This record gives sequence, C-alpha cells and structure tokens, in this order.
Amino acid sequence: MTFFHFCNCLILAYAPYFIVYKYSALSEYSNIWKCGQAALAYLLTQFIKMLTLATFYPVLDSAEFNPTYETMKSAVDVMDIIGLHFTMTYSGKGQVRMLSAGLGWAAAHAALNYFVFLLVGARAAGFSWRYLQTAFESNIYLAFYMCLATLVWVYNRQNQTLFYRRLASLLLLYCIGHSLIIQLLSIKFTLYSWHLLATKAALTFVLFVFTLIVYSNVGITEKSSTSTNRHYE
Repeated sequence: MTFFHFCNCLILAYAPYFIVYKYSALSEYSNIWKCGQAALAYLLTQFIKMLTLATFYPVLDSAEFNPTYETMKSAVDVMDIIGLHFTMTYSGKGQVRMLSAGLGWAAAHAALNYFVFLLVGARAAGFSWRYLQTAFESNIYLAFYMCLATLVWVYNRQNQTLFYRRLASLLLLYCIGHSLIIQLLSIKFTLYSWHLLATKAALTFVLFVFTLIVYSNVGITEKSSTSTNRHYE
C-alpha cells in the first residue's frame, strides 16, 4: 500500500512536466536535450548560489526570523534570472527556447528538492498528507518557473512598450523575493500545511495572470509592427 502511495505522489508531482513537454510546441520544434541543458544550467546556478551564501552570508547565532538578513539572502535569487537569460541566449531561437528553459529549470528544481523526500518518506508505514502537499507544490513551482522564463524572455524583447517593460520588471522583482514574501506571510498569519500551500498557489496564479498580460502584449506589438511595415512597403 505504501508503494502505491509513493507511485501516486510521484505521478502527481512529475506527470505535469511530461504533459507540458508532450502537448506543447516543445515535442515538435525542440528535442529534450534543450530541456536537459536548462537543467544543467539550473544545477550550475544553484551551486554558485550556495557558494555565494556560504561566502558572504554567515549563519546567524539566533534562530529568530531576521527580515534584513533574509532580504539580503533572497537577493541571491537574482542569479536564477541571470541563469535563465544565458540559457535562453544559447539554446536556440524563438519562443520555443522560453518553454524549454522554463520546463528544464522547473524539472531540475523538482528533481533536486522533492524526489528524495518522496522516495524516503512516501514509502513509510504511516500515511501523511505532507507528501501529497509536496507533489502539489512541485506543480506550483512548474507554473512559477514557466512564468519566470516567460518574463525573462519578454523583458529582453526590443519591441516592448515602456509600461509593459516596467510591469515585467516589477514581476521579476517579485520572483526574486517570492520566497521571502511567502515566509513573511506564513509568520504574520501563522500559515502552515494546506493554508500555506493555498497561499503559494494563489500568489502563483496572480503571477501567471500578469505574466499572460505582459506576454500577450508582445504578440499585439509584433502584429502592429508587421502591419505597419507592410503599409510602408
């Protein structure tokens, strides 16, 4: 019975990644190696982040939450944006590189952060909702990193209005500090278990909506510029 529980959690955690790859443009216009390159870039980025944290951010003696210290630590997450930028720069052309970078980045995050936890814990004798929550959290971060990759791609577009570029910048700033924001909300409102998971899902959904708005503007701008060029021709 515990083995089936482990299989259910594993499918719930990782099946959406396969579905995104299979039923999006990735399976037709790109191979899985592009996602693998993004996963390798994620590993390298996390290694650099760990070195940075170990070198410049010493461990505090007090176990209490320190907002200033945690804010400085969350600033290291800007390396995720830099890593995604370089990944998309050298992983092809067009919008497919955005999908492959986001999916590979999210898959590497899910494999490193959740697989061992599910492998060891979900096969235990006692049932716990914590492992299903972990599987749902893996799906939330899939959406989060797809949004992050989209925002990085949109921000680097030249045919972007000033308003939407600033909106993309604000969303990228939120992505940098999202861990700190969730931590502050959990302490302020005593969120845990399903409440904390629902908060993460709600914040990610809001991020998805605004990312979709910014991304849609790129398509409108491209169509208008194309029609303008045809008019002058």
